[in-house]
Amino acid sequence: MLQMTDLAALSQRYGHLSMAVLHRGGLHHALLSALPQSAIRLGMKCVGARTHEAGAVLRFANGHTVEADLVLACDGVHSAIRKAVFPKARERFARYTCWRAISPGIPAGFDPTRLSESWGAAGKRIGLAAIPGERIYWFACCGARRIKDPDLAKIGLTELQARFAEFHDPVPEVLASTSSDAVIWTDIEDLDPMPSFTHGRIVLLGDAAHAVKPDLGQGAGLSIEDAAVLASLLGRLPIDETLHEYDARRVGRASPRLRVPPLRKGGPVAKSTRCSTSQSRGEEYPGALHGSPTRRGPRHRFRAGAGCGLNRSYNAAQGIATTTGWSGGDQPPLGVLIKTPNIPA
Repeated sequence: MLQMTDLAALSQRYGHLSMAVLHRGGLHHALLSALPQSAIRLGMKCVGARTHEAGAVLRFANGHTVEADLVLACDGVHSAIRKAVFPKARERFARYTCWRAISPGIPAGFDPTRLSESWGAAGKRIGLAAIPGERIYWFACCGARRIKDPDLAKIGLTELQARFAEFHDPVPEVLASTSSDAVIWTDIEDLDPMPSFTHGRIVLLGDAAHAVKPDLGQGAGLSIEDAAVLASLLGRLPIDETLHEYDARRVGRASPRLRVPPLRKGGPVAKSTRCSTSQSRGEEYPGALHGSPTRRGPRHRFRAGAGCGLNRSYNAAQGIATTTGWSGGDQPPLGVLIKTPNIPA
């Protein structure tokens, strides 16, 4: 084990912290149950959008159009609304791919109160987390040379088991208990930083505005912040002032998380990153492959500006390295920013 996060210590500094892992379907059910049924319309795939002086118009695949005073676009990394009003915005392939599934049962000895992530050779990683209903959610990642690689598309559960056979228990047991038709394959993408999250009376939230790689652990948190900020502003400002203030607050908050560059073709090898806080901003600095670290035994520290930096640990016996980042000031730690397997110190 290279690292364990002590939530008790963090809670003392930043207030109570706890962790819960939910099935996405369960989260959707909880959110939908708070809305009246009349507020939900299914079968409405948005394929276009435009704005005018007093509002916006959405166009749907079934031929319908809807006009509104304000449109909140929360339609994900491949947002059709963003593409309509910000045609130059583009997704970026992160140069790795991921398989995900849910398996029944909790393996003997697995602590359901903890998440685990393990790293191996050739950029392979696998994570496990218990979810309600005595089930395990797992993901398995490896480097990819191109998006929608036809060779990777052919990989099924049997080959995944072979690829990750060297991993420790209970990884083999979890994969073996998974149904082959339960596995989902997804290439990992994020967005180039955008100069604005608003266009007329259309406002982008969540991944539609600032999709980040899952390694950063920032996607859901940033999306919740978007909603909280927008709701607080709409309650006390006119719409146009609200959108101006939302842009001013959210672009600067989210954009630094998008400046971590794509990973190298051979696997998850970090090149550089940027971290910032409310009180100070670190300079962009090299990550695991470059720079002049101060050697302190097996652990090296990189510094860049007051209040932020990187720690890198390397396990020579296993050929595994990890890089973690933190921020200072009033902001909670950013957590694991980059993981760099199989890089010599």
